[in-house]
Amino acid sequence: EENGKGGLSNTAYAIDTLSRYFNDDDDATTTRDDIVLFANGDMFQGTALSNITKGRAVIAAMNEMGFDGMGVGNHEFDWGLDVIFDYWDNDPENGEANFPLISSNIRHKEKNSLVADLDEDDAVLAYTMVEKEGVKVGIIAAIGPCENSILQTRLVDYSFDSVVSSVKNAALALDAAGADLISVNIHYGDTQGVTSYKANGEIAELKNDEGEYLVDVIFNGHTHSMQTGDCRRGDGSAVPVVQAGSYNEALGYVKILYNEEEDRVIEYERKTLDVDSVGTKYNENVEKAVDDYAAKLDDELVTLAVSDVTVRSKSALYSYVADIMVKAFDADYAVSNTGGLRGGGGIEKGKPITEANLYEIIPFDNEVYFVTIQGDALYKFYTEQGDYYFFGKKNSAPAFNVLENSKEKYTLAIIDYVYTSQYFTGKYGDYRPYISSTEETHLCLRDLLVLDVALYGEAGLAWNPNQGAKITKQTWR
Repeated sequence: EENGKGGLSNTAYAIDTLSRYFNDDDDATTTRDDIVLFANGDMFQGTALSNITKGRAVIAAMNEMGFDGMGVGNHEFDWGLDVIFDYWDNDPENGEANFPLISSNIRHKEKNSLVADLDEDDAVLAYTMVEKEGVKVGIIAAIGPCENSILQTRLVDYSFDSVVSSVKNAALALDAAGADLISVNIHYGDTQGVTSYKANGEIAELKNDEGEYLVDVIFNGHTHSMQTGDCRRGDGSAVPVVQAGSYNEALGYVKILYNEEEDRVIEYERKTLDVDSVGTKYNENVEKAVDDYAAKLDDELVTLAVSDVTVRSKSALYSYVADIMVKAFDADYAVSNTGGLRGGGGIEKGKPITEANLYEIIPFDNEVYFVTIQGDALYKFYTEQGDYYFFGKKNSAPAFNVLENSKEKYTLAIIDYVYTSQYFTGKYGDYRPYISSTEETHLCLRDLLVLDVALYGEAGLAWNPNQGAKITKQTWR
């Protein structure tokens, strides 16, 4: 939250404004029974409060917001799914969600079963159904083919079944159970528009054995796009589709007028609602839930250093973080993905820096690999795929552009997300034949960032990333 805007309590207020009960000024009817509220995944990354509490603060806020369910996105894998499943393990001591976690297509490889079907794991459902004003609404969630957006070591036990076939199975089950309306939430989409994502059109056309269409609404996610549109079906009717951007900027919703007697949607409108539109108005219960966790966090945080600069974008930190990697491992070169840095951390000139700021810069628990690689292979990676990464090098190491024909061996500090990806050791680029040694250091890049900022403070220096890293070689062997 910044200046009273953009926080979860503001989001909760915005959601409330969509309910007619909220707008009728009758305290006796503020039950908000006319909204189905669902989270389409990637709920826990982006703030220090969520990362340090491993999502528990967000779960507390979502409980107060009255969520009806949540899907699984690629970032639910960041800490390992078992960490997320703890919020659905019926143990209030480690935090507990009062709404279901839903996934129709995540499969456990070794057990060859959908996670939702595993008897020993009640954390995940393939679908759920809620009743609002007498209308039974089925809710389905699936994750699209975003395996390349997940740390491969977190994905080793899981695979994703086809979105369309999984949604069909869940929709048929909900239809048989008497669902009046069915909403499908897919953690995937296409930046070109809702009709460009093929699965949307195929899902819109799904029918039961009587030839009746199954799905009434589709929500997309993952691509950070702000989209609304319709998927036209064979009979000329349409299924509304919405995707509401990213970073809690907006809500996506479809307002439906449903005729129970005729069992059909009479009309609908699909929209997005900017959270900023409510200004500084907020839901008091959600604000308190967040503040309770924030107060505990504030008590634990110490000032690491005072900043000499205002960081206006994450790109201003690329060279600095790369320098930390080079010096911490005494490596010739370093590489990490630009997406591994999420922002500038809210760091301002003259203001103290705490771990909270640094969690907002690097929210992920990514560790560093230390490898030995042939120069020409590193040049190939740098020139072919460099747009998605940032690089660093030791002062004494050759410039990247002179490595083209080099058979020399060089040391490289590389983030695990990059090293284990299909862009480095997979079908989109395989540099393994040119790697002569690999070591897992088990050192977290964010921890190294915290250490480096603290070194500035211990030396009595104002922190300035333009002055480079202060860290020295770390021990991992």
